[in-house]
Amino acid sequence: MLSKIPKSITKHSKGEFEWLLGNTVDFASSFHQLLASGAPSLYTNDYQAQVENREQLFQGSILTPLEWYLFGEDPNAFMEKLRKSEAPPLCGKVFRGGETTYSCRDCAIDPTCVLCMDCFQNSVHKNHRYKMHSSMGGGFCDCGDTEAWKSGPYCKIHEPGASDQDTGFRLHEELLSQTRKVFPVVIQYVVDMLIWEEQKSLPAYLNAGPEKPDRYYCVLYSDEHHSNDHFIYSLQRSLGCDMKEAQAITNATEREGRTTVKEGTLEECQEIAEKLKTYSENVSLRPLRVEVLNVLVMAHQASACSLGIWLNKLLAYSSFRKVLHDLIFSSFFMEMEYKKQFAVEFVKCYKKVQKEYMDDERDRNISVTAISVQVFTVPTLARLLIEEQSVIRVITETLLEVLPEYLDPENKFNFQGYSQDRFCRVYAIIFDLKYILISKPSSWTEKLKEKFIEGFNSLLRVLSCMQGMEAISRMIGQHVEMDSDWEAAIAMQMQLKNVLMLIQEWCASNEDVLLKTYKDCHHGVLQCIKLVTAQQKTLVEMCGHSYQSYPFKVSRDPVSIHLPLSRMLAGLHSQLCKTGLITKLPELLSPNDFQVELLIESPLRCLVLAGQVAAEMWKRNGLTIISQVFYYQDVKCREEMYDKDIVMLQDQTRQWNALIEEMLHVLICVIGERYMPGVSHVTKEECMMREIIHLLCIEPMAHSAIAKALPETENTDICLDTLINKVATFKKPGVSGHGVYELKDEYLNQFNVFFYHYTKTQRSKAEHTQKKRRKQENSSEALPPPPPPEFTPAFQNVRNLLRCDVMMYLLRTILQRAAKEDAVMWTEGMIQMTLHIIALGLMEEKHQLQKAAEEEVTFDFYHKASRIGSSDVNACSLVTTLEKLKSVPQLEAQKDMVSWVWQLLESVKRLREKSGQMAIAVSSSDVVVGGAKIALGPKRGPSVPEKEVLTCILCQEEQEVRLDRSTMVLTACVQKSTTLSQSRGNALIHSGETFNPLFTSPELTCETHSGSCGHVMHVTCWQKFFEAMQVNTRQRLHVDLIYDLGNGEYLCPLCKCHCNSVIPIIPVVAEQVSSADAESLAEILSLSRWLDVVGTRISGYNLKVLKGEKSSSPEFLKSEDGHSHEFRSILSFGVQSPIKYSASTKEMLVHFANTVYCTGLNVSPNESDPRLPVMTWNTCAYTIQSIESLLREEDRPLFGSLQNRQHAGLKALVKFAEAQRVTFPQATIQSHLVQLLAVFFPNIKLEGTPSLLSVDVFHLLVGSVLAFPSLYCEEGVQLHPSSVISSYNHLYLFRLLTMAHILQIIFSSATDNVPCTMPSDCEEAHSAAAVCLDLALLIDG
Repeated sequence: MLSKIPKSITKHSKGEFEWLLGNTVDFASSFHQLLASGAPSLYTNDYQAQVENREQLFQGSILTPLEWYLFGEDPNAFMEKLRKSEAPPLCGKVFRGGETTYSCRDCAIDPTCVLCMDCFQNSVHKNHRYKMHSSMGGGFCDCGDTEAWKSGPYCKIHEPGASDQDTGFRLHEELLSQTRKVFPVVIQYVVDMLIWEEQKSLPAYLNAGPEKPDRYYCVLYSDEHHSNDHFIYSLQRSLGCDMKEAQAITNATEREGRTTVKEGTLEECQEIAEKLKTYSENVSLRPLRVEVLNVLVMAHQASACSLGIWLNKLLAYSSFRKVLHDLIFSSFFMEMEYKKQFAVEFVKCYKKVQKEYMDDERDRNISVTAISVQVFTVPTLARLLIEEQSVIRVITETLLEVLPEYLDPENKFNFQGYSQDRFCRVYAIIFDLKYILISKPSSWTEKLKEKFIEGFNSLLRVLSCMQGMEAISRMIGQHVEMDSDWEAAIAMQMQLKNVLMLIQEWCASNEDVLLKTYKDCHHGVLQCIKLVTAQQKTLVEMCGHSYQSYPFKVSRDPVSIHLPLSRMLAGLHSQLCKTGLITKLPELLSPNDFQVELLIESPLRCLVLAGQVAAEMWKRNGLTIISQVFYYQDVKCREEMYDKDIVMLQDQTRQWNALIEEMLHVLICVIGERYMPGVSHVTKEECMMREIIHLLCIEPMAHSAIAKALPETENTDICLDTLINKVATFKKPGVSGHGVYELKDEYLNQFNVFFYHYTKTQRSKAEHTQKKRRKQENSSEALPPPPPPEFTPAFQNVRNLLRCDVMMYLLRTILQRAAKEDAVMWTEGMIQMTLHIIALGLMEEKHQLQKAAEEEVTFDFYHKASRIGSSDVNACSLVTTLEKLKSVPQLEAQKDMVSWVWQLLESVKRLREKSGQMAIAVSSSDVVVGGAKIALGPKRGPSVPEKEVLTCILCQEEQEVRLDRSTMVLTACVQKSTTLSQSRGNALIHSGETFNPLFTSPELTCETHSGSCGHVMHVTCWQKFFEAMQVNTRQRLHVDLIYDLGNGEYLCPLCKCHCNSVIPIIPVVAEQVSSADAESLAEILSLSRWLDVVGTRISGYNLKVLKGEKSSSPEFLKSEDGHSHEFRSILSFGVQSPIKYSASTKEMLVHFANTVYCTGLNVSPNESDPRLPVMTWNTCAYTIQSIESLLREEDRPLFGSLQNRQHAGLKALVKFAEAQRVTFPQATIQSHLVQLLAVFFPNIKLEGTPSLLSVDVFHLLVGSVLAFPSLYCEEGVQLHPSSVISSYNHLYLFRLLTMAHILQIIFSSATDNVPCTMPSDCEEAHSAAAVCLDLALLIDG
């Protein structure tokens, strides 16, 4: 054999090689001596410089002698022969992270069965339905594994006998003998060194080499905790290197897993290690992992990695970072017998391996735990491990043992302050549970039943720890300070979803197992229900029925949405119905032991919680509960949360209305949602098809959008493509975009507007789409419910909910409220849902009448709907009330649905009358016709303000707007505007200090506009927000802001609109004018008499006009109507106390008025300037004019087309302008009022009064109306006109200013042209006469 030694081997290696070949007895000791002497020679004084040459040196000194010893010939020649030999039956290619894999949706046993690209391209599966994945790393190609594929297990490359280059080369016995001698020694060495923990010494068998040198390396390891910036910072501070060198070391650490940063003595390396740890702790809570290793330890660890790569190359693989994985894949997993032995040992060590992985910092794809997918997904291995190793119990116990710190004293999980990294590692255990259950057994042995039930009970212990976990109570009074950690619990539910579904399928595949697991789960649910023994049941009575209920309030007591144990029981109950074993339930559990009222208690609480959250009753709890309820009904969780709660149940004014809507929706779901195998006679395919139909009812969708919105189908036999093609037609893409599927016409009648998987947004969009389609087809816009499938016998009693007395009372009450047109106590959504429930009841009765003889039909919905149900003289039956809805104008959008329900009711009535069993006369109702509404004057209707509840955008707390509550404000932006300017080229120039804004020119050259984005805040919240903005700005002086905080500018916290003030929100006070008082006052207070009373009141006032502060008194001219009147003071016609405002409200009134004053006049703040109230009146008038002008341009009505933000802003501005008067001296307000009245009052003359033609009349009207109450104020006494006298004041001011405006129009329209015809016959005369007639009708008493 010596003659075969190649001359290319160095002299040193040649001697070692001869010595190795000569020792045929003890290969291990010879090999260890070779390593002990050869490995250290790979490292010189400059370690980093030798990294690139290390592989070549190792090949020459270690591998080449080893290969010659193993093969007995030239290694290159042997490998070439091996390559050309017969292809191996298994591919076994190890996937790297990000590598593309392929799974056949037709042939794969489960979704984990995948192919590499080469095998896929050369297999039959490329012509099937397949799915591409991006590998996470750690798995291998399943080509050649007959247990992984239903058909086509081999590709053309690995098919037995497929190689056409078979040279007949086979491994001879001598080589196999050498392999058995070499491989165990090499693998043992590799394993020893990869897990070696001693930093300064080696295993005893490697101490035969040279003496241990006093040379060490400071080694830096990569981890998942620190970022690259952390590494670079720590290296620069510790080594004193520059950025480039630190970056290079960081990259090497990331690439290789570790790298050397210092070579020297032990003390030098330890000093650097301590520095790295210290500096890294400055930027992170955890220090970098740094070790000081002897040069020999480094050398042998590098040798072990190189030997691992060499072993992989022998078996056609190449890797570095996943050496251990690849060794296992390339050895044990290629033979089933070895794979079984490995699987058994893996399960025995499972708990230890998982616990170590929990404390590790490495990714899962380079952890030994990632091997589980290759072990647990093999059907024969999975069954073996369940029977022999109780693997289900082992996995579930491991899950509990790795999370002990999250169990509270009541043995419930509480994940507050959880570690996300640690939780991601917990998911690996849940994945393993899914893998082991992924292949359902076709036959059961007694041992398999025993071990599965054992594992099931172990899983129940996990679910019992989750049942009711993280219960939360509704916050009352104050907002929660910080959102709690809710993500972990929801994520755990999401990960367990597939596991729970697979468990239920396993249970359903065997009768004995299903009955036993149902009983055990039922016992577990009852054990978890907490009942306060001190509290007794309370009696609830309604409609002659009574029920004893436990005293629990969702809005008060702690409640949780996490009920996996109850939902597991609901799933098993469905399986009992589906398999027909429900008939054996009485034998399994007696009715007394079943305790249905306890079983539905927790799911009912959860559904009530979802309803209250939708009604915005839990806003003070922050995003925690809102997010949980969102996922509760989301596609990712709903199958094992919301849907199962529905199955289990089948066995203040605005908030109240929202709660009623949610309750009605739950009733619709309980009664009408029957598409679940076991609940009704439907298949999984029909259920999935219904999901697709309702998605396409929203809008046409692409395939990817449909698949994303549906639950996962990978673990089922459902073919999604087949179902989509059955119900939809593919519409090819146009020039741009993508192809979409449109629902076929024959499936449109299956649309259910209250489909329980719709979100509110989806429901609204689907309803709009379907109504729009029906309108285009000129058909009825009614959206009736589709006929539901029949319940299975076990669930048939659910339909009796429709005909129970309580349901009838509920439906009748809601419709009666709507018939009274009291919009406060009902909503359109409530009526729509009520009609939907009535339709379900009538359809159920009609179906039974058509199917069987009437005497056999006990479902009497129509009979109960026709009864009055009350002894009240005003009581009506449901049928009578339904007819009244036809005349309710607010239900115009539902008129088609009302008509459809009425037709259905008539149809059922005819079916009943056909057999002569009953005939019910339905009474008609009178149509109430309302009169016209009057908005001005003594005949105006009462002002009944609606209860206004607003939500602060900062603290999310709701509050009713009332004078005795905290002040709320509206964001506002005050700015100069020329929108309505009639002379843009001639801008008015004036000095802000001397300009008098009391009289506004009709040209509206440049006025002050106040707008709002409509967002509301508490005044205290806004003040804190603004102060925080100022503090932040001072701390960030270098930041250029787009707004000026010094001038009060800021961005709206919600929509980021530019604002510079806030408007206080003043509530509307209820007012009603007594008709008797108005009539009596009309007899003595005509327009002329009113003018005299007002003139008398203001006569003798000494007014200080702004210009020059010159005093002047108005001259009063008594009317000349020829009648004498008894003089009466203006106060004698009725006064009342003014509204009292809180200090914070008054402060905000002054604040906003100052903003308007400063912006409009371009002056500094001055709360005592007499022009301040005038500016508030002017901005109110101008803002109204601007909105009116905009609506008029768009040809829209004034009050019916305001946007929400416009309506809110205008309402707040008007109420502000009215209230602002109380913050200013009334004498000043009176002075302004007299000057305004002097312009258009015929009996008042005042020096310096401008011409009527030079004043904008609308500004006059607004200022006069808002300032007029000041006439009622006496010195030291604040009074306010009563409602009745105020109505006359407003009416007469409006009449006078309307006539003034007409005069303005006439005078400004006058021409010098003299008409050629007689004045009485000209067209202008007729037009003027018509205008005067219309005007007389408008303003006459």
